[in-house]
Amino acid sequence: MANSPGPDWTDEALLAAVQNGGQVREAALRHLYLLPGLREAVFRFVLENGGNRSDAQDVFQEALVLFDRNLREGRFEGKSTLKTYFVAITKWHWVGLRRQQGRYVEWEPAQYDGAAESPEVETLRAEHRELLAEAMGHIGERCRELLRLYQLDYAMEEIARKMGYSG
Repeated sequence: MANSPGPDWTDEALLAAVQNGGQVREAALRHLYLLPGLREAVFRFVLENGGNRSDAQDVFQEALVLFDRNLREGRFEGKSTLKTYFVAITKWHWVGLRRQQGRYVEWEPAQYDGAAESPEVETLRAEHRELLAEAMGHIGERCRELLRLYQLDYAMEEIARKMGYSG
């Protein structure tokens, strides 16, 4: 699996290198950055889901940072390969960016490419739902109603009218 000088980059070796830090961590991340097929999988997903090449490059690099942090913080549970875990991170990151931009379109089940069905992705999904539920528990009823109307694609003018906002 090695594509650069250095250790034989098994998942176990990559995980240990990232967690141990230093130059071996940098070598492991460089290996992932250059790993054949990984970048292409991310680019294909982003391009097929409303992004361009620049978006795909940004998502790939940002996901590498998230991936590194997750491994160092012990969030990877080992229920999938590191490649599957990385691709899942990129997909969730892209969906999050699309939602922030107001351009999110619901995925079709066929778009999950099997990676989303892995236990690792299911864990990520469950964590995402738990965080969302916790955040929703901290906001007031009026805020929840506003978010519900927004989620149902009400026009901003209609939300303002229903919620009694002026201006």
